[in-house]
Amino acid sequence: MVHMNETEKKQHKSQYDKTRYKNPEIRNEKIAVAIRWQSNPKNIEARRKISRDSARRKRLLNPEKYNAIHRIYNKNRRIKIVRLLGGKCICCGESHIEFLSAQHKNNDGANHRREIGSGSTYNWILKNIEEAKKIIELMCMNCNTSNGFFGYCPHKVSTELIK
Repeated sequence: MVHMNETEKKQHKSQYDKTRYKNPEIRNEKIAVAIRWQSNPKNIEARRKISRDSARRKRLLNPEKYNAIHRIYNKNRRIKIVRLLGGKCICCGESHIEFLSAQHKNNDGANHRREIGSGSTYNWILKNIEEAKKIIELMCMNCNTSNGFFGYCPHKVSTELIK
């Protein structure tokens, strides 16, 4: 009998597995076993835990990469929402995406966030776009801030005074 150290055993097993996996019958059986395991309701939570743990390990090993991915995702999601909600401030017509924000029409954003639960309001908007268009509008930061602090927008007041 040939004696192998641990490294040689791992290399041998890896080569053996690759060779066996090329056999269509063995590959199909392994796939069938995996599908049966994944579709078993008892294993759903185990699969979720494995997936979460794997993602957590990857994020810890390379946080810069995952932060960059999420920045891009969040930016694209925000652009999509701004376009879906009209693309410009309802008060002054500002259309630079950097200046626009989603505003609840009745100033009841806190109550609405309590209703929809934790998570992102942007995710809720994407999932419920028709309902969102009824209760959410786009305002630029200037109009939104003025509306929040003073209860009115200077654009509306100045046009009313002119007339």
